[in-house]
Order: sequence, then C-alpha cells, then structure tokens
Amino acid sequence: MGRSLRATPGAVLLSAPSPARRDVVKSAVRISWLAIATTVLSIGCSARVGMTLEPASTSGICNAFQPATTEGRWLGPSDPESRKHLDSWCAAVGPAVVHDPGAARPVRTDGPVVVVSWNMAVGKGDLLTLLDELRRTHPGADMILLLQEAYRSEMPPSVCAPGSGRAKAIGQPRPPRHEDLTLVAKRANMYLVYAPSMRNGRDCAAEPREDRGNAILSTLPLSDVAIIELPFAQQRRAAVAARVQLGGRTVGLVSTHFDTRRGHGAAAAALVQSVALLGWRSSVVIAGDFNSFLPFDRGVRQMKDHFTEVDCGDGPTHENGARLDHIFIGRQDAPFPCRTGADWFGSDHSPLIAVLSKDIRQ
Repeated sequence: MGRSLRATPGAVLLSAPSPARRDVVKSAVRISWLAIATTVLSIGCSARVGMTLEPASTSGICNAFQPATTEGRWLGPSDPESRKHLDSWCAAVGPAVVHDPGAARPVRTDGPVVVVSWNMAVGKGDLLTLLDELRRTHPGADMILLLQEAYRSEMPPSVCAPGSGRAKAIGQPRPPRHEDLTLVAKRANMYLVYAPSMRNGRDCAAEPREDRGNAILSTLPLSDVAIIELPFAQQRRAAVAARVQLGGRTVGLVSTHFDTRRGHGAAAAALVQSVALLGWRSSVVIAGDFNSFLPFDRGVRQMKDHFTEVDCGDGPTHENGARLDHIFIGRQDAPFPCRTGADWFGSDHSPLIAVLSKDIRQ
C-alpha cells in the first residue's frame, strides 16, 4: 500500500492478558511431536487448482446473496471431486448476507483507518468490547474488521438433505452480549458482508439454527462483493472479499480461514488465482487465520511467494502458542503499522491491528 500513517506510540496497545491466560500460552508453546508430524504432512504437495469466476446464483442456497438484489460474484474450484464435497456442505447453510446501513452513516474523507483481522471463535469473542476498545484508542477512526469464525442464526435451513456436510456446534453457549454478526452490524450501523462456510451443528432441526464463516465489517461502504470457495480439504471454507474506497484509491479486502491441518497449499493457490481473476493484484489486503502451526507451512510460504506479509510483531496469536494469523498485501503496496493485540477478548485468538491512512499513495 502507499504512504501510511505513523501509529501514535501506544495507540494500539490493548489490555494485558490475565496471568491464567499467560500460563496457558506458556504451557501450550510446547507443541507435541505428534502435532508437528501432522502439520508436516499437511504441507506436502497439493493438487493443482483451477478457479472459475461467475455471477452469484439466484436459486442456490449458500451460493446466493441476501438480499437477492446484491450484485456479487462467486469463485470456486472447477475440480469435480472438490465441487461434490463443497456442494454437499453448501446445502446445509444459508445464503451470504450483505448489510448496507445506507445514508444513515456519513462517510469521512480523512483520518486514519484501523484494519483488524480476528478469529472470533464462533461468537465467543466479545466483538462489541473490541469495537469499544478500538474506538477508545483510535477516536474518530474508521474501522474495517476482517473476521473469521463469525456466526449467523435463523437463516440456515431447518431441513437438510441426508448426507449433507455439517460440522459439530462450537462456541455454544455464549455470554449474553455476544450476538449474531448480522445483529451486531445493524446495532453498530456498519456495513457487512458475511459468507457462511459450514453449518454450526449437525442436527439441522435443532435450535439455535446457525452457520459459521468469514466476514468483513466496516464503517466504510463495501463494493464489488465476492465469495471465494477454497478447494475442499476437511471442511468447506469460503473466504469473503469486497473493495473499499480509501481516499482516491480502491483497496481490495479478503478475509480467509484455512483448514486446520491440510490443504493449505491448495487454499493459497486458490487465493492467488482468485485475486488475479478479480483484478486485485495490488491495493489489496488479505488477512485471516491460516492455521500455520509451523513457520514453513506450505500455505503461508505460497502466500509469501506472491504477496508481502505485513509485520505485525512476533509471538503467538493463538492460545496454543502458535502464530496462526497473518496479513498480506500486494507486492507493489507499501507496508503500514501493525501489531498483535495483547488481549484475546474472549476468543482463543488475539487480533492483528493495523493503522492505515486514507491517503495511501504509492
């Protein structure tokens, strides 16, 4: 990205974790040799990936948008075996959601933009408290949150086809303030694009009916919405993409979440192809949970071959002691200040917090 705003010293410091949380991290740093062996297997050779770009469906379940008038695009692998699995898991979730607060929110033309990447642990993360903290430490700044493991309720189908792919429910029960992301967007008067990856619960008739996936939550208008289905590995994963206007420049945003143990190389190759198909080779921010348990993870390595990683500090971003979360930008984009937050806000991940300027010239 172009010229960036210098971060005020200490401006993005968040509250320190509790002693108990620090003890968890210290003990978790000693990752077992079995986990290492599993991860080494996950970064082996991956199948060649071929991504296709097409308009959103008007009749599908997950490959459609709500509201139906949204002009979004879908990208996904053309491989028949991967498509069979992706379509099965797609049948158990609801459509992607786009929320536009309309003219109710004025658009500021100057000032900083805080960009956060954070895995919310399927709603266990306290998003409202994180937003309050960001507003306190960056008064007057616009906010863009690239979220993983967000959840949405009510809209997923109550009846699912036999054999459709589903994941066990996680993140339940939640504290009272931890709401469905669509409700948070409406309450905070923010723009939202949410794409479900999978059902949050194996019984489609059980309440609460939920799915979980990735999202972009922003105080700035979002355009050119796209959903990127990653090649199937263990579970269906759908990255969400949109563009935002920062001053006189349009910047692409991607929030992604790789599978836990395998398919990282294929997922990274799919992102590289998808960004090229969208025409976002530069002026792009790609962030998320890459599940990179080891420094030589194949997915992160491929991302570094095509993009530049933003320096957000070192140390773990997950309570198991590993650094799983990363932010990448285009090769021609200039870096910007970024740090790893010191508080998990109820999640098992700490947020990555970057500060940009709307005036981002190359």
